[in-house]
Amino acid sequence: MGGGFDTRMDIVLRSKIDDFEAYISGLPETIDVATFELKHHFTDNGLYAREMIIPAGVIVTGKIKKHEHISVLSAGLVTEVTEAGLQNIRAPYTMVSLPGTKRIVWAHETTVWTTIHAVDTTDLARVEEELIACNYSDVAELISEVVK
Repeated sequence: MGGGFDTRMDIVLRSKIDDFEAYISGLPETIDVATFELKHHFTDNGLYAREMIIPAGVIVTGKIKKHEHISVLSAGLVTEVTEAGLQNIRAPYTMVSLPGTKRIVWAHETTVWTTIHAVDTTDLARVEEELIACNYSDVAELISEVVK
């Protein structure tokens, strides 16, 4: 898969993912993803890997990424829902994630998920700014600029 933004993503599913995220954020047993074990790795030539350990039984929603990147499941089993549909993924598994993709992930087993990105900085606040879109229209604007 690769080659840029996939305009075939299901807008209805995207809306349902947003609705689900809003619903679970209000539940009393919601776990803050910020409490998950995270490891940050940087190379001298501009690569950044963000490794997250997702405990078994936990459902998380991902952030909207601005750019295409690599995602690697190195341990675990998850059910993933994106705008492209639902799939079960068992490690080891590597995929290209397209710009604008948002995920719901249900970890059936403790899972190690790593995303790999090209970045211009090692400052984590600036990395987040560089990689994460606030909303889907941010991604659409970025893609239209790239296409020009």
